Amino acid sequence: MAKRPSRNDAGKSEKSHDRKRAENERYDSADSPPPKAAGGRFGLNGIADAPWVAYGLRLWIVAMFGWTIWVTRPLWTAHAVPPLLPLVELPSAIARFDYYGMALFAAVAASVAWPRVGWSAYVAIAAVSLVADQTRMQPQLFSFALLMLGTWRQPAARLLARSHLASLWFFSGLHKLLSPGYYEQVAPWLWEGIAPVADWPNLADYSGLFGSTIAAIEMGMGLAVWVPRLRKYVAALALMMHFGIVALLQHMNGWNTSVWGWNCAIAIVAFVLIGGWREPLRNDCRQCGMKGVVPAVILFLSPVLFYFGKLDAYLSHCLYSANVPTAIFYPADGESPYQMNGIEGPYWDALNVPQPPAHRVFEAYFRHVAKPGDTLSVADGRVWAKLSLNSSYHWRCDRNGVLRRELAPPDGKQRE
Repeated sequence: MAKRPSRNDAGKSEKSHDRKRAENERYDSADSPPPKAAGGRFGLNGIADAPWVAYGLRLWIVAMFGWTIWVTRPLWTAHAVPPLLPLVELPSAIARFDYYGMALFAAVAASVAWPRVGWSAYVAIAAVSLVADQTRMQPQLFSFALLMLGTWRQPAARLLARSHLASLWFFSGLHKLLSPGYYEQVAPWLWEGIAPVADWPNLADYSGLFGSTIAAIEMGMGLAVWVPRLRKYVAALALMMHFGIVALLQHMNGWNTSVWGWNCAIAIVAFVLIGGWREPLRNDCRQCGMKGVVPAVILFLSPVLFYFGKLDAYLSHCLYSANVPTAIFYPADGESPYQMNGIEGPYWDALNVPQPPAHRVFEAYFRHVAKPGDTLSVADGRVWAKLSLNSSYHWRCDRNGVLRRELAPPDGKQRE
């Protein structure tokens, strides 16, 4: 005969439920430790769950974000040249606010002690600044927010950060492999960059192999993240690759300092976040539940939308891939034409960032600065662009205003 539960047993059961409820409440904090995974390991294999590691990562992110804001200072002000390109019209006090950079840095700094508050403030300030000026839609601004989540103790937050890193590596490599322009323009440029300038005339051309190797390594890292026994190799490669990117750019006459801090942040965060992750993915999925897994999957796969015209190039990790839309400005006054998102455009000198390569951004810029006789030729090699009549057209300014017409633009080389 089954034993009838006693009142003491019921009391013990209630106490057990109370303890679990209290543990869950303590866990609902960005700084509270995650529950132990099967086998007695923590999500980041013990040492990375130590409070000093989380604080150390946050301080590193603060330092690297501070560097990024410093070298792009004009971008976060109400700059007149090039003009602000608002997504929607905002009140003047918001649109022409001069201290977005300082406000963003303060939010990131606050996240060291108050992760949720600092992160929420960062996202809110970043969103307003992006609406005020689309030029601020740079890849590092979005990436820093996700790297910050990687310092939280919640499995769902960490899974989002890991998914972001995996997506960044995989699609950055895939875009390169699928882009003819990468092999024609970017790979030779990178290949020359690893050698002294004096050796360039006699340098053997292995740029195709070099470019393919880079892309394959990036894609492999993005996939290997999900295999526990390969993660330590991914972490080591991430450390070498991202610090190597900074060293290469510095060697190439200090090119694109706006991404140096971002790459340094990724190198350290990925080393800890991926290198210390030993548990099978199913354990993380079990801890996160559908509310954590679904956003991570969407985040990983979202760059596919770039090929359907639904997501901007920089949000899709099109980085040095030469597969993005291009626009060439032809002034009517006889000045030399220039590529909008190229080094000869107005953005690099004034703001130290490229213009985001998006059709709406090209149009907004032209409408702001065009004079009668000016022309802007736009080209886009995506299948979506051909099907939607966006593969080759131009904007022209005349006495009647700005008009769009179909036109095959002259060939132009790009550098993102």
